[in-house]
Amino acid sequence: MTSIWNYSAYGTGDTVFAGIPQARWCFDSEAVHERLSTAWPGPSVAGTGRVIDVYYRPGKAIDVCHAFLQADGRELVVTLHCSPPERGGHDYRKALKQAEAQAQVLVIDDSTFAWMFPEDASLQHLPALLHDAGYSPRMLSYRRGTRCTLLDCDRNEIVKLHAGADDSQRRLASFFNNPARRFAMAAPLGCDSTGFVRRERFVPGIGFAQHAADVGIGAGVRAILQALVAMHETPVDDLKTFTAAKMLERYTTMFLRRLGDTRDTVMVKCQRLGAMLAERIPDQTLPPVTLHGDMHMGNVLFNSAAAGGVGVTLIDLDEAVRGDPEYDLAILASSLVLMAALQPDSARAALATACAIPALYELEGGHAVAAERFRWYFAAAIASRQIKRCISHCAPHCDQLTDQLANAALAVMQASVPEPDAIAHAMALQAIEFQDA
Repeated sequence: MTSIWNYSAYGTGDTVFAGIPQARWCFDSEAVHERLSTAWPGPSVAGTGRVIDVYYRPGKAIDVCHAFLQADGRELVVTLHCSPPERGGHDYRKALKQAEAQAQVLVIDDSTFAWMFPEDASLQHLPALLHDAGYSPRMLSYRRGTRCTLLDCDRNEIVKLHAGADDSQRRLASFFNNPARRFAMAAPLGCDSTGFVRRERFVPGIGFAQHAADVGIGAGVRAILQALVAMHETPVDDLKTFTAAKMLERYTTMFLRRLGDTRDTVMVKCQRLGAMLAERIPDQTLPPVTLHGDMHMGNVLFNSAAAGGVGVTLIDLDEAVRGDPEYDLAILASSLVLMAALQPDSARAALATACAIPALYELEGGHAVAAERFRWYFAAAIASRQIKRCISHCAPHCDQLTDQLANAALAVMQASVPEPDAIAHAMALQAIEFQDA
């Protein structure tokens, strides 16, 4: 999700992201529309645009996807591809896999081009889906050549398209139809015969930030943990097993490579953390449980329950696996550390709740959490999940953010038990005091 980032910072002064000067305007939907409208005649736009997805490949390019509301109520989706000028230009036909629909592509300059959705040879089902009579989906996310998620407002469905065959339908159906399931999830509605397009029932609700503003961060997280305990206790056959060794492998072979275009200090700190993770990798001593696999704040919806309380729905279960419960808890805790860095007013509550997650999990009925195992996963997730997230989404002030997160990960790894005041101090949030927490 890109909604947590304030990209307006790129429109001021001489801000340039990683040597890509287009960052001064490519995140501004109004500036993008102004540049495109004079050179690319198309449907009239009735409202302001919005950034719906960003993907950065360090040192190579940024893709920024914008959606504009048209006069007929449909969305016009345009993606910019911005490269560093010194890379010597680009070939949009190569980037878009031999795209020949030139009416759909606009070359802005030697290092920037734009294309009108759905020009994407890797997502071959898009044109037929979007040209369905009376179909006016709302774009939720889009990554060129990889995947697309749409909200079908008319049918009240979420539609997910993948460049390759997606086998998650079977797993989701196993979850949904399991008589032992005690957590809420979106109803899977099926997929096409090839497995490239999958549908699920749209779930109404509000996000974590809006809910926490009313009840507090701690209460919001406890509600999530209650649903997570229920998921961990749901037996599901045929799930892959995810281990600490697999997480370490991803850290060393995928995450550290992504750091190639960040400041040297962040790389050095993450390499140091990687060595500590390799030295202290935990054994899997308990039977694995059913995990969400991507348990961040964006994958939770809150809604009014039938009994008058608050219901929690876990969404995006596509990455469900079996493994240590500390893995899910660590991803959740690491997203609170990112929240502390982005929202100083909430930092105290966010960090205190992050460190209390093992105890809160047990209070909600979960099994006892191994402190050392949680600490290991927590440190690894702060770096490999949240630093990577900042880079992939071109987070404003990325150098500062990634440095804060690297310091937080080291503070967690070096403590016998993660403490919020130690993490705050490592992140240079010294103004926060936790002694009365």
